[in-house]
Amino acid sequence: MTEQPPLSYLHQATRDIAIRAHGTQMYGDEPYVVHLDAVNSVLLNALHGANLSDIPKELQVAYLHDVIEDTDWTQSTLLDALLTLHTELARLGGTVVRRMLPPEDVVRAVEFCTDMPGPNRRARKQATYARCRPIVERLLRRDVASPPVWLRTAVRVKVADRLANLQNCIRTGNTSLLVMYRSEQSDFFTCYGAPGVCDDLWVACFFACHGIITPEETP
Repeated sequence: MTEQPPLSYLHQATRDIAIRAHGTQMYGDEPYVVHLDAVNSVLLNALHGANLSDIPKELQVAYLHDVIEDTDWTQSTLLDALLTLHTELARLGGTVVRRMLPPEDVVRAVEFCTDMPGPNRRARKQATYARCRPIVERLLRRDVASPPVWLRTAVRVKVADRLANLQNCIRTGNTSLLVMYRSEQSDFFTCYGAPGVCDDLWVACFFACHGIITPEETP
């Protein structure tokens, strides 16, 4: 079997899992999957024809990154759905299964992308940064020969999620939300910044904070 059918199946099936989990949740005036599509598109644009083996990994986490934070699905519910998908893709054959994150690692990546609880946004973000920064530092340590693939994937998705939100603010003229994201950018970068992991996405984020969508990030 050729590569494309399993990859297409993975895309549609993962997207369907996300739609099922998010239910009637909206992203502004649109179904929430519009935002998830945008995050996936940001990551695909950032690959620029390279590292195509990362597509299955990033695709899964891109579509599922908000499931634990924003829905009533638990880690166990998500894992069960991913195990079923993994089994079906293995039946279809092809190499895409070998290029996916294991279901347990997808859940780890989604957990990483999930904000901590708190009484307000600032408290949630500060608690999340305190939890995540020590994890991100594993990507920077020279004594760690091979940081977990799920962690690199999760950081890229986290930054792509922020970029997709910024781009949406620009396109919809939501200046107040753009100003909020701009005010958070320094702390966000301090937490998730890891040289060499997604430098192109960070550059686009810094431009977008000032209302500029770079040409290479335009769909």
